[in-house]
Amino acid sequence: TGFNVVRPRLERIADRFLYYYLLSEGNRQHFEAVSKGVGYPAIEDKDFCSTNIPIPPLPEQKRIAAYLDASCAAIDRAVETKRKQLETLDALRKSIIQRAVTQGLKPNVEMKNSGVEHLGPVPNHWQIRRVKDVFEFHNHRRIPISSADRGVMVDRIYDYYGASGAIDKVEDYIFDGQYILLAEDGANLLTRSKTLAFFATGKFWVNNHAHIIKPFKGS
Repeated sequence: TGFNVVRPRLERIADRFLYYYLLSEGNRQHFEAVSKGVGYPAIEDKDFCSTNIPIPPLPEQKRIAAYLDASCAAIDRAVETKRKQLETLDALRKSIIQRAVTQGLKPNVEMKNSGVEHLGPVPNHWQIRRVKDVFEFHNHRRIPISSADRGVMVDRIYDYYGASGAIDKVEDYIFDGQYILLAEDGANLLTRSKTLAFFATGKFWVNNHAHIIKPFKGS
């Protein structure tokens, strides 16, 4: 389950042409329009089978498919190059942040053992404190709203935050101000494909998948 399995009638349509048509943006929008279900939308067999597709003459289909093979391969190579560049820049960004927040900005400052494995040596004049000693926790105020309940809301103007940032809009808010949100759970804790911590400012709502913290005044 989970896939529609199809095979073209080769005397009428080239398989690569059909493949690219199914990938097309217009077809994606059509499938979104005919899909049924809220939490787990699906395309029923009858809707899939009744979908209209363009069928050029077979030689033209093959030329289109060959053109897309070459074009998409070139784009994929460019994307891979950019991906490697972004990975390098992301690693540099993480290194800069790690050094700045654990060693400061002065290169020759006197260091001491922090006694904390993930911190390592820190500047001699720095203090080491527990998070709960310097931050207020507001997790008791967070309230999850189901996707079904969010879907029937009318004036959806406030950001609705989860573990990966703002994931939707809702018609009311429970926080007003600037807070730090930290992902509490989810696959991103392992993959780190998105930022784990982010600022939320203004009026917004938070579900039960993000820690909500704010520095004590004077911390």
